[in-house]
Amino acid sequence: FDYPMMDISENKTPKSIIGELFYFSDLSQAIAELDQVEGFSGFGVSHNEYDRTLIPVTPRHEAPTLSWCYVARDLSSATKEIMSGSWKQYKSGF
Repeated sequence: FDYPMMDISENKTPKSIIGELFYFSDLSQAIAELDQVEGFSGFGVSHNEYDRTLIPVTPRHEAPTLSWCYVARDLSSATKEIMSGSWKQYKSGF
């Protein structure tokens, strides 16, 4: 696959995923733009590739919080689990 997908289905053992957390001064505008990038047309829309979902996150050196995340609906093209949990590390070959 050419981009990472996250599986948060109930039958998966929770694992740590290393990612980036962004803070926006205008969350509504940021979400609208990110929805376009990710092809998210709204909640309950059947042709979305991703669902926008609130997930618990623990930023480094900060208290746990909730964050919006785009979660893949169809994982059939996800052929390899990234054991490190880091897409950047995986892509760099380490």
